[in-house]
Amino acid sequence: AVTDQTATWAPVFPSSGVYEVLVHWCVHSARPDAVPYTITHANGSTVVTVNQTKNAANASSGDFTPSGFMSLGKFNFTPSLGHNVMLDTSDAGDVSADAVRFVKSPLFVDDDGICGGNTPCYTTIQAAINDAVDGDIIVIYPGTYDENIVITKELRISGTSMPKIFPSGGTDAVKINADNVIFQNLEIDASNVGEQGIDVDPSNNVELKNLKITSSSSSPDHLIFLRDSTNILVYDTELTGPGSSLTFADPQGLRGENVINVTIWKITIDDIPNHAIDILF
Repeated sequence: AVTDQTATWAPVFPSSGVYEVLVHWCVHSARPDAVPYTITHANGSTVVTVNQTKNAANASSGDFTPSGFMSLGKFNFTPSLGHNVMLDTSDAGDVSADAVRFVKSPLFVDDDGICGGNTPCYTTIQAAINDAVDGDIIVIYPGTYDENIVITKELRISGTSMPKIFPSGGTDAVKINADNVIFQNLEIDASNVGEQGIDVDPSNNVELKNLKITSSSSSPDHLIFLRDSTNILVYDTELTGPGSSLTFADPQGLRGENVINVTIWKITIDDIPNHAIDILF
């Protein structure tokens, strides 16, 4: 770098949200030990200094070795507002202006509103879905969520320590009406819904993984209902019904209608005496 000049990284952000900013440089013992990076974001600007004589782990390494990426923090960025990261090279010494990485942070959900200190933090799953854009990741913290979920975007939704979706009513506990959805590591109690535990209709490239779906009543029609969909994976999932004392019309396990390329692997079915799995092509 040349003294009294700057290097600026101004990416085209695909959507508003929280991004982690990570920087990379070439380590050298002659470089400055407090190189300032200015991050301009939705909440103002923040200056973070980096010791370029050491690597990203703040350890000594040989001259001209790659630093690895070091996080400068997480910041809110908005497209079309000129948000960027600027490296100031005016400090004495040979500054390395190498690379900056912007990584979209997940959206977090916690019914207690804590989210382990992570942001953005929502108290309902649907609120996070509403704010998400295609390609986002939603992480759900342990808790019980009394809500009916509708997914209409390409999302990866994952629970930590099996949080429970337990709506007090409604048609479906979870409805997926989008392509390229991963829905995993969650428990669903469909006892109070009128139709489906999970309704996939119509969607393509959907993965349902590590789920526990139950009903203690005859209210739902199916615990999983797949229709008019292609490339569906149901993996490592438990389906538990209300028991053998109820009638033929009581909740069925997994049903598919007009589906193509459905993979069912490592599925456990208990207390569903009638139509545990029906696939109609």
